[in-house]
Amino acid sequence: MSHVRFTPEEYRVLCRLCRDLDFRDRGLNGFRTALAERLRDGWPELADRVTRLRRSELQLVFEHMRTRAGQAASRREGDAKEVGRLGGLTFEEFRAVARAASRFLLYDGRPCAFRAFLIHHFKGQAMPLARKLERLNDRQIEELYERVKKPSRWRA
Repeated sequence: MSHVRFTPEEYRVLCRLCRDLDFRDRGLNGFRTALAERLRDGWPELADRVTRLRRSELQLVFEHMRTRAGQAASRREGDAKEVGRLGGLTFEEFRAVARAASRFLLYDGRPCAFRAFLIHHFKGQAMPLARKLERLNDRQIEELYERVKKPSRWRA
């Protein structure tokens, strides 16, 4: 068996429900049970279908979802490392900066204007973040500006 067919909606549901499963401690039967339990309330027909999958089909679904979960975890770790290079900003701080930056346009191309805007914005509500932003050098501010202004996985 080289594939298992699901509708796009079923696949999205399976991906969403498998996102926070811990695959390390789960064998095939544990995976089947956990997935069927999660599906039982909102998707009873899909839950029944999962319980009836042959071992080879279940193995394909298990491996696919485990790979997706591992890739997502790697992306999250990579995001945290990348953001950390910017003056030690946490991912949550980066998101706050991205939300604030949605109201800013760098007209003159000088990073000091963006830095001043952010510091002023966060001084009243998040002083520790304002201090971190003050310590960023021009290159880090430019990189931060590029990350928050271009559509990518960095958008908050």
